[in-house]
Amino acid sequence: MLSLMKRHYDGVSPEAFRADLAEKDDVLLFSAGGRLIGFSTIFCRRLPWLGNATFLFSGDTVVERDWWGGSFLQMAFGRYVLAVKLRNLTRPVYWMLISKAYKTYMMMRRNYPWSFPQHARTTPDAIQRVLTGFYAWKYPGAFDPHNGTIRLNEGGYTVCTGLAEPDESAAGDPDVRYFLERNPGWNRGEELACLAEIRLVDYLPILRKYVPRYVRSLVHR
Repeated sequence: MLSLMKRHYDGVSPEAFRADLAEKDDVLLFSAGGRLIGFSTIFCRRLPWLGNATFLFSGDTVVERDWWGGSFLQMAFGRYVLAVKLRNLTRPVYWMLISKAYKTYMMMRRNYPWSFPQHARTTPDAIQRVLTGFYAWKYPGAFDPHNGTIRLNEGGYTVCTGLAEPDESAAGDPDVRYFLERNPGWNRGEELACLAEIRLVDYLPILRKYVPRYVRSLVHR
């Protein structure tokens, strides 16, 4: 896992990597041909001082470059998040994500409509209070509530050159442009602090798409 991180990020130290892993509750691992090709670490717990909610926080996440464009990370994470929501039907579930690259931000925006910050909608006051409260607790001194960004002087790292620069087609997307405007220091390792509220209604398009396929596969077995 550490070797995979070092191939995609500059400034990764074993100490910072182990510290991130130690605070997490779960890890999604992906392999092909017996070789690790990706992983994502996840913090999943309640924080009573931030209200009656369950918080998911994504830590170190990476996918081998040869496997970019696949949907296995999104699908696995989506199933994980849905399972958490089904266990917490009576309380809010928030996915907290810090993003130093536009592709990570876009994964949140494309799959979770009620995610912030975003260009099309002002962040609701209640969501902003949760977002500010969480990141002020998680990154004291590094989180700038005015800009909504996080700058780590120690333990931070940057995406390797050539792996995260948006091409012309990506730069034309309003969500990508918004991310670059909100986080101009992304290539220096600065992170945009994000939040998505997990709502069952947002899973309906996915269920309508994949459940019939699954049923047909059972019928033809």
